[in-house]
Amino acid sequence: MEDAGTMSTVFTTAIYALCHLCPPSRTGQIILIHSACGAVGIAAIQLAQMVGAKIFAMVGNREKVQYLVETFSIPREQIFDSHSNSSMQDVMTATDGQGVDVALNSLAGELLHSTWGEQCFPGVLLQWYHRLYKCTSHTYSNINPAS
Repeated sequence: MEDAGTMSTVFTTAIYALCHLCPPSRTGQIILIHSACGAVGIAAIQLAQMVGAKIFAMVGNREKVQYLVETFSIPREQIFDSHSNSSMQDVMTATDGQGVDVALNSLAGELLHSTWGEQCFPGVLLQWYHRLYKCTSHTYSNINPAS
């Protein structure tokens, strides 16, 4: 029952990010979800599937890959290693160099810079490490409604 109290926060974060800040502009829009097996990641997957987005996911181990394939029917070739700096190049290859439309990112440090550098443009990077941020056109702004 304790976990039920956090569900509203989890889904509110995902809804605010994907429906308010970056509503899908077309079916098939590509959304990259870091920490896809975390609470916000799973909520984001559910929302992205509801609107017909193409989901690319980042996870940390094979069990999580299998979970996404079996539970959400995400194709294996759209799931990448969140601990590898080369994963963003793999995403670029998988999108024929186009990158993604939206990246929902919880990473920090070098892996954050890898995401920002490779695919943020022409897409949007939403960063939810401790606060929610949105970056477009090399602008990185705090858009946390609580601040």
